[in-house]
Amino acid sequence: PSQQMYIKSVFGGCEPLKKLILCDFFKHGFDGSGGDNMMDAGSCIDGRLTSAWNWCQGIKSKPFYPIFLLSGFSSFDGDF
Repeated sequence: PSQQMYIKSVFGGCEPLKKLILCDFFKHGFDGSGGDNMMDAGSCIDGRLTSAWNWCQGIKSKPFYPIFLLSGFSSFDGDF
């Protein structure tokens, strides 16, 4: 119940929180920021995958990171 109250007070509820997380990922996870140069950034799959990796590495700075911690999340290392 207290987690639900926190989500509602900070993010407006579960649906707005889901949208915030997904919008942030799709905005920054495939922006080409992982490319070595601007030519590779938009066309190279490696540049896009590195962008997704960069997003995962920067999740600690996101406003929704506490929600990941509350769910038991520790990292994207693939170890469950």
